[in-house]
Amino acid sequence: DNALGYPQSGLPQASWIAEMPVEGGATRLLAFYDAGEPARVGPVRSARDYLVEVAGRADAVLVHVGGSPGAMIALSQGVAPSLDAFTSGELFERAADRSAPYDLYSAGRSLRDAIRTLRIDANRLLTGFRPVDPGATAQVADGVDIDWSGAYDSGFRYLPAQDRYRWIRNGQDAVSADGAAVQVEAVLIARVDARPIPGDTAGRLYVPVSGGEAWLLWRGTVQRGNWSVDGGLRFSDEQGRQVVLEALATWAAFVPTSADVTLR
Repeated sequence: DNALGYPQSGLPQASWIAEMPVEGGATRLLAFYDAGEPARVGPVRSARDYLVEVAGRADAVLVHVGGSPGAMIALSQGVAPSLDAFTSGELFERAADRSAPYDLYSAGRSLRDAIRTLRIDANRLLTGFRPVDPGATAQVADGVDIDWSGAYDSGFRYLPAQDRYRWIRNGQDAVSADGAAVQVEAVLIARVDARPIPGDTAGRLYVPVSGGEAWLLWRGTVQRGNWSVDGGLRFSDEQGRQVVLEALATWAAFVPTSADVTLR
């Protein structure tokens, strides 16, 4: 959750994070773990169909508590394997200091053990260019501001000394639940065509995740290109060369085309 569930647990340990719009002008976070596990992760919330699709395209197991009708249909059709709190309640616990529905948490080791019982035997080959130094001619960008809605804005500020980007949330330096700064090595601004689902009384969104225009912020510079999620997070530069992002802790903001994005 990225509304009343802030500050979250487990974000600093994530290999990459997808921030995606949901109803009400808010966003939710998909935190991916493939190099380690957080001691505590959450708050865990319900799924949306495009969150299921991103998890499936990334070869991930989705951890969630229920979901929208479209999400549950997608999961029943095998778009992505999942661990649902409604059917695997022993993996989750309620936090006494949070109110529902922002109080559900799990632990990385328990989730990893549960995933092993699913007997998912999958291998994939990573192809593309390793990130290289952008060089002195690259366009400089010290950060980015994202105006998601009237209720929420975010951004990232480049820290040259650490060669990392600090998450800014509603104008304040963002932290995790233990007070640690939330920082990443790269920021991907992935443009999406998000729009309300006609007739949906909850105001849920339709968000295609088949790829599109993107900006990659890395080492204080910005590159333009295109994004995709194909076995993992992908970025192709303007020459069509695919950059492998697995080596970088990356925040991927899937920003609606209607939202303002400002490079600094």
